[in-house]
Amino acid sequence: MEYSFFYDESEHSRRLTKDALAADNFAENFVASIVGYSEFISFDVKNDYLAFEEKYKKAFTIIGELKSTVIRPKKYVSGLCSFRKEDLCFISDLLDIIINHDLFLYICVFNKVEYIIIQLLNSYKNSLLVDADSLKYSITKLVSLYRPQNVYESVYRNDDSFIYELKEFLNEIKNENQKEQKREMETSAIDQALILLEDSSAEFSIDWNYKMAFWGFKNYLSETNINHYWLIIDREGDGKTLKSAQSEGLKNCQEGDSVNNEGLRITDFVVGIVSSFLKAIQNSFEPGSTKETEKLLFLKKRWFRIKQEHLDIYKKLKVLIIDQHKTWYKTYCGCYSDNFLYLICILNYFNSFDDIEQYNKSTAEQHQINLNSLAVQALNDRFELMKNKLPIEATKIDEEGAYYNQKGAKCYINYRKHKILCINNQSKKYTVLSVGFFGKMEKACITILDNNTPTCYLLPDELMEWAFSVVAIANCGENLFPSIVKFGIMQGRFYADIE
Repeated sequence: MEYSFFYDESEHSRRLTKDALAADNFAENFVASIVGYSEFISFDVKNDYLAFEEKYKKAFTIIGELKSTVIRPKKYVSGLCSFRKEDLCFISDLLDIIINHDLFLYICVFNKVEYIIIQLLNSYKNSLLVDADSLKYSITKLVSLYRPQNVYESVYRNDDSFIYELKEFLNEIKNENQKEQKREMETSAIDQALILLEDSSAEFSIDWNYKMAFWGFKNYLSETNINHYWLIIDREGDGKTLKSAQSEGLKNCQEGDSVNNEGLRITDFVVGIVSSFLKAIQNSFEPGSTKETEKLLFLKKRWFRIKQEHLDIYKKLKVLIIDQHKTWYKTYCGCYSDNFLYLICILNYFNSFDDIEQYNKSTAEQHQINLNSLAVQALNDRFELMKNKLPIEATKIDEEGAYYNQKGAKCYINYRKHKILCINNQSKKYTVLSVGFFGKMEKACITILDNNTPTCYLLPDELMEWAFSVVAIANCGENLFPSIVKFGIMQGRFYADIE
């Protein structure tokens, strides 16, 4: 079966201007969306969308192409609460088309400052000494939070001054922290960043190609088992986006004009909705209203003054962005994606209520606190995931309940089907390809070369601690395998020695 996918983006900066960086409404995030559907439903999707478009061109008195700007970003200032009735109907009807036809959706969100930091620290990988992902997160968050003018101006100039200005800014924050004796973890991250920046090239130049928009999409296609497709990219001036997609190995790519392509117009609305929500969230926090919460920041109360029609649309957005064709790579974000994470929390929170009567049993202050708790937990989970340096790949389960791991060994979901590796008093050497666990660290396993074939075995429980150790090292970016490992039993104790 063949599929058509349609790409559009929002807040795309080929080169940040000084005015854009200094503006209060500066959009921190670059957002890209890809919407797709099979050839069998393309006729129905087109007809339903054209009917929707005709209806709302009349409602909004639009001549020409109907675009996402019909609902301007400022209308999202309080989420859906600041929408007019016709705006709500518009969003609801659009979501119905996408949900009822079960369209595919991929979203990429990257902080623009992080995009620069990624390039700046590109040569530094995760290791036992450096958690490069956490470092990029910390630097990006500091720059985004404080918005240092000198650093932003150096980005605008795109000259040799960026690294110098970034180091000056980090030293300033470090000195302030030491003076006030606060934020020790932040100061530690700054110290590590300053050491790495000393070795960075002064000739660093920013490349705004945004190839990362397609990094996750390749994996998304693999997860959804889609091999035959066309990717239509909204046409822009110099064709760089098309070239970026092709350079990342995506096939059958071409540019299209949204004027005569309803798939691109649908994608324009999706990316506009996500981008507008992120910009609104960025500027929507206020201190708590009690003495216990006055030092904390919460989403403003006006976001919680919802009615049934608002609740219904939040539930639809949750289906679209989270549930529909749910896969690992449906969303692909940078390390610093706090605003998008908060949007996911908002959708999950509102979806937890059956109806507006149940919702209204709590006050706005209670909703603020509940959502904040949900967001803090999600952020903690995100940090834990960031610590995991092991690759995450889609698993395809066959009829036997088996799959092949990254080393090519056949593994069973029911790990009890595997044999335990033979270890006895006569030490024996094995070529070990990988070590891991089944379930939630229920049982340690090992992949070895057995007669030149990758084979998965269980490890005795006595070697569980050893398995934890080598996986923890891999989790820090240092993979010890493949290696020759000698296993045996000495004085009643199991051992494993990596040679």
